Amino acid sequence: MWRCLRAHLLAMALLGSSALHAAPLLQLRVEAGEHQATVRRIAVSADGALVATASDDKTARLWRAADRRLLATLRVPIGDGDQGRLYGVTFSPDGRQLAVAGTNGDPATPHRIDVFDAGNARHLRTLQLDAGHVVRLLWTRDGRHLAACLSGRDGLRIVAADSGQTVYSEAFAAPCFGLAELPDGSLLASGFDGQIRQLRSQGGRWQAVASLRTEIADPQAIAVAPDGLHFAVGYRSRLPSGDIAIDVFDAGKLTLARRFSFGGLRGGSLGSVAWSGDGRTLAASGRAGADGQIVLKRITWPQGSVASDIVATNTVQDMVPYGVDWFALASSNGSWALIPAAGAVSTLGGSVIDIRGADSLRADETLRALSFGAGGTQGALRFELPRRLLASGQGSGLDSARRVSFSLRVTQWENQFQPQIAGRAVTMEPLELSRAYALLPDSAGVMLGTSRTLRRVDRDGKPIWSARVSGEVMSVTVSADGRLVLSAQADGTLRWWRASDGLLLLSLFVSVDQRWVLWTEQGYYDASVGAESLLGWHVNRSDGVGVDFFSIGRFRDKYLRPDVIDQVLATLDPQRALVAADAKRSVRVQAEVVAPVMAPVTGPVIPPVQAPVLADPHRQLLPPVVSVLTERSVSSASKTLQLRFAIRASEPRAQTMLVRVNGRPVDLTELVMPLRQDGEANGSLTVVMPEGQAEVALLAQAGSLFSDPVFVSWNWRPPAPPPPVATTAPPKPAPAIAAGPAPRLFLVAVGVSDYARKAYALDLAAKDASDFAAVMAAQGGRLYASVESRLLTDRRATRAAVLDALAWLQASAGPRDTAMLFIAGHGVNDDNGQYFFMGHDADVDRLAATAISESQLRGSLAAIKGKALLFADTCHAGNVIGSGAAVSQELGRLSNTLTSAENGVIVFSASTGRQESIEKKNWGNGAFTKALIEGQRGAADFRKEGVVTHQGLSYFLGQEVRKLTGNLQTPVTAVPVGVVDYPMVALVAAR
Repeated sequence: MWRCLRAHLLAMALLGSSALHAAPLLQLRVEAGEHQATVRRIAVSADGALVATASDDKTARLWRAADRRLLATLRVPIGDGDQGRLYGVTFSPDGRQLAVAGTNGDPATPHRIDVFDAGNARHLRTLQLDAGHVVRLLWTRDGRHLAACLSGRDGLRIVAADSGQTVYSEAFAAPCFGLAELPDGSLLASGFDGQIRQLRSQGGRWQAVASLRTEIADPQAIAVAPDGLHFAVGYRSRLPSGDIAIDVFDAGKLTLARRFSFGGLRGGSLGSVAWSGDGRTLAASGRAGADGQIVLKRITWPQGSVASDIVATNTVQDMVPYGVDWFALASSNGSWALIPAAGAVSTLGGSVIDIRGADSLRADETLRALSFGAGGTQGALRFELPRRLLASGQGSGLDSARRVSFSLRVTQWENQFQPQIAGRAVTMEPLELSRAYALLPDSAGVMLGTSRTLRRVDRDGKPIWSARVSGEVMSVTVSADGRLVLSAQADGTLRWWRASDGLLLLSLFVSVDQRWVLWTEQGYYDASVGAESLLGWHVNRSDGVGVDFFSIGRFRDKYLRPDVIDQVLATLDPQRALVAADAKRSVRVQAEVVAPVMAPVTGPVIPPVQAPVLADPHRQLLPPVVSVLTERSVSSASKTLQLRFAIRASEPRAQTMLVRVNGRPVDLTELVMPLRQDGEANGSLTVVMPEGQAEVALLAQAGSLFSDPVFVSWNWRPPAPPPPVATTAPPKPAPAIAAGPAPRLFLVAVGVSDYARKAYALDLAAKDASDFAAVMAAQGGRLYASVESRLLTDRRATRAAVLDALAWLQASAGPRDTAMLFIAGHGVNDDNGQYFFMGHDADVDRLAATAISESQLRGSLAAIKGKALLFADTCHAGNVIGSGAAVSQELGRLSNTLTSAENGVIVFSASTGRQESIEKKNWGNGAFTKALIEGQRGAADFRKEGVVTHQGLSYFLGQEVRKLTGNLQTPVTAVPVGVVDYPMVALVAAR
């Protein structure tokens, strides 16, 4: 039997429909915790603890080198097109500050260098440049100056690191690209004019003191040997023979000392070079050759032996030394890595799903079903928009773009600067590359995807429209009726466009771990469980300097509108989609309230809708913003953590701070709120921390609004023992450390098969709850000192009884305990998308009065001091009393709400998207509960350690439920950010 009850929809007061953003102050941006585009530059702090990266995705990121943990995302003001892309990053010599720079989109106008605190990621100052783009940065070793290579003919600028005053300016005949510092403090700068210049500061003034001209054109990067005797140069171009060379020059004489040349890399380059910290290895990499492989050359110095390895799946943009015998490498696939100077090298994969190739995108005739990523290491994925179904494989009935026509010929289109349509060259921007094309129906024209734009061109090669894109268009296709265009872009997004004029209708992003989010540019969205963190609003503050970022989930109540997403492609207009979705809600409410049967309702005539232009970015909608003023990574022998912070908020003001340690609430021993909430005044808080490692999340609360969390990494180290004292007495044994009380398990299990209204009846929900409770009861004396449970099934599972059990669960579990809630039965959503669990006495027409609401579930689970977990199998079929749900997911909103940082609950849900849960009597349980019980009994102990962790259980559930149901049901686990893996079940008694 299929189980998914469709709710009767409750009436609601419709919210205003004004969009959240007003260009250019606000933009929606993908945020997947990794770069979404080419990483141009990489830098390492002097102590090797931190790595910084700068990217075309308009962010810089600060990482902890030891475990590659993202510490902070650094943002600068951005705009349309290229404005805000970052091409340079460098640490100050003491590692305490970090500078980033890039482009404002127009190289002829002033640019900026932004300086951040490397410890807490706070923006410190902005330094103005008279030109740009900045393609490389260097902080001089005396800490006094920043040097910037500029594109075009703007050459080189050197500015004071504190004030930004320009102390040296020189124009080049071609872009400046290479920049390095010799041990004596002099600088080397290379340009694509074939010259390498040496500059030296004398008497506080910089001046050029020498230069050399390279035999090979386009010297792209310079690496200085640690002893300062030599420097290596990597080139964008090749020798006349076609070979690629790395040149090593004598630093004192500026003469060529040695050349390493390589054949077999035709079409490629070795434009990135680095010298290891011990000076014994010279490494080089760059662009792929004709075979598509990215090669790393590691040359022993001075012996000259060479090791060649495949190192990445896309161009290596930059390399720097890391430690004594490692390198840090940045790639066009959005990733970075640490690689050894000798030994095996792992190929660096991408941070987004690889959708390169003109045929990588396939779709049905309506563009509602599609597949992508066939060229990546994970294989193809398919997505069905109406069902919100993401699955592996290309599926059937999907085709790539039509590119063959007897009446219209397109040539020179693949990675070319001047594609030809019917023998006529298409007008392109400088350095704009054609990547893919698709023919319109009846060969009426061409959709052309490029490295910068999506273009519609008529059959004579004349432009109809062009649209700027967030990432290179790697593939494009057109619907059979010619009304829609779908593009796949290098940043991992897929975009639906209106073919008539290029209006962006809808966007999809699928993360590498297969979470997905759909959205319109007005901010309406739908997201899979755990995916709300993948998208957010970038806000340029009105001061022109500062930037805020808000994850999309902060606006869930108003902008989570799956019903709007459902209408976008049909209406070809996001604003009309909103009107249509609201009208459908109104019609359903009237149908339920006025009469059981109604005549068809004729919708209103919808006039053309202009996108709203907002003078103010609705600051009353924006949550507070928290910044940490202490370091993001803290190591201490004390168990007391004191953090300084600042808050920026308008109205309402933040009243308090919340702290979560490993996802769970902790009490503050001291809290001092800032006197002003302007982002400058300091506050402080103190909390007692556990031993070992932990993730600390700070949030500000302003009424019902919560800030996005700011994370601090905690590492407790035992205090050093006192030095030994000479004595003849025998040593006293060290006092034993008193262990804390053993954790307890508190469980509420609710299952309803026998409803008071017989039409709602299910088969196995009550048995599912009973069986789960029995399995967990066996944990008493194993992982938990005791197990206390309340089992509510059928007639005992009334609304009042369930609410009473939730109150008991909340009150009972202490900070060291675990609390679990298992619910099986019907779950429905009202017109607001709010979830309700239906107990025995529930009435779908009176949900607020008879069912357990999302807010009641959240209030109890979020307040639990210890670990909190929800197991939900409530997407049960049997559309016996309703006309269809208003929203796409039965548990999506609830799961995303519970797993947000302010709530911190782990959620295991039985199915994803619009799937229904399956139960069969011969299984003895529903598919989800059957797999859940098997996993808890040991099948999910993959490492054979005698315990089942939540991550192990999640993996087992995904595999087992898909196998049981023939891929018809996919369970989903959502884990709050900052929650580490931990055991849920022990398979043997503790000793």
